Amino acid sequence: MTVALAACSPAPSPEPLPSTHETGAQTPEPSPTPTYPVPPRDPTPPPPAAPTESPPDIQLPSKYPPGTVVLGTLPSVRGIAELGPFHPGSAKLAVSTICYGSGVLHVTIPGVAEYEQNCSGDPADPGIQNTFALGDVGAITVRGSSDESNLWAMVVTTTDTQGG
Repeated sequence: MTVALAACSPAPSPEPLPSTHETGAQTPEPSPTPTYPVPPRDPTPPPPAAPTESPPDIQLPSKYPPGTVVLGTLPSVRGIAELGPFHPGSAKLAVSTICYGSGVLHVTIPGVAEYEQNCSGDPADPGIQNTFALGDVGAITVRGSSDESNLWAMVVTTTDTQGG
């Protein structure tokens, strides 16, 4: 279909928007959406975090007085662990413990004793030793427990009652 336009028309018609073909001018573009300044990205990655200091492996002495029998050892433990069962007879039982950190080490010898040891932040701390005269209690187990953030060690020994 072809439409002819006359030079004069009886009714005024709205003027069409200019196009690039007719006038060479460009149609105005809508206003841009406002933007907010964005700080430039730093191409350098952040430095790695400082390494976490790990506590040294801790162990109790390996030399003991004559007549001492080592029943069991637990070097460098986190959390809960136990030694035994042992059958010490009528010997004296010695439990040596050391704890590195900031919490408490709980030691339990069911039917015999329970005690706590404060952990130390000093790796040179010698720890403690508790001695028990058992009589004839039969089999015993020694349990230690502390928070995972603490590192602890335990040695259980006996000494003949006649020798010391």
